[in-house]
Amino acid sequence: MVTFQVSTSELLVNTEQKGLQSLIDFTGIFSRMGNCAKFNGLDRFLSQPISDAYCYLASKIGSVSLTRESKYKLVVAVRKDLEMGKGKIAVQVGHAIITASEETKRLHPDWWRRWFDEGQCKVAVKVAGESALTKLNQDARELGLPSAIIHDSGLTQILPGTATCVGIGPAPVELVDKITGKLPLL
Repeated sequence: MVTFQVSTSELLVNTEQKGLQSLIDFTGIFSRMGNCAKFNGLDRFLSQPISDAYCYLASKIGSVSLTRESKYKLVVAVRKDLEMGKGKIAVQVGHAIITASEETKRLHPDWWRRWFDEGQCKVAVKVAGESALTKLNQDARELGLPSAIIHDSGLTQILPGTATCVGIGPAPVELVDKITGKLPLL
């Protein structure tokens, strides 16, 4: 099995299988969402996205797991009762990420910077309906967490003003998990 240990400056790859140990230098690249990595030890340059590098290693080694300790995260809770299409959900989640992120940047710039520098951990979860969405937003505000409910403009699948999702954070993981930790993944 391969374990990736990620920081903003490096991705360390270790495996007991095939005796491979390699340091992938992501200095200034990983934290800026770049897409070029040098694999020392494999003596190969990749110009594919980081996920392709991950898949490449998986294909060469076999079983791969990604482990990473995030201290900050942003969670987006999406209403499942609206039965939005996949594309609509993707766009609504995008709105929530941007809006909640900007709110955090304004209210807690230190949280935002740490979240950004460690790779912008994001998690999508689902809730049953609007009342659950409203409760999450209220609980977040009571804990002092930035949050943003997204209301659709009504141009495609749902009525104007419909609350579709809520973004919470980015904020310390232990605080966000108090509110969203038991919700099922989207």
